[in-house]
Amino acid sequence: MTGQPNILFIMSDDHASKAISCYGGGINHTPNLDRLANEGMRLNHCYVTNSICTPSRAAILTGTYNHVNSVTTLNTHINNRQPN
Repeated sequence: MTGQPNILFIMSDDHASKAISCYGGGINHTPNLDRLANEGMRLNHCYVTNSICTPSRAAILTGTYNHVNSVTTLNTHINNRQPN
């Protein structure tokens, strides 16, 4: 492969893997997500730094733990003085 890879990171909330057909679920028919999963990369294991969705998303987006980015609850904001 030449050049930088194209990365599409899809982060959704409040659904189980059974909600998407590429994970074997029958609840929804998701042909476009299935195609992305088949032609790209699909992650089969999930690990989080926090069990609450907002702090977990903040950790993914900043690459820092919650005690560093200051997002510890559903109502807190990301510390805008993040280290570079």
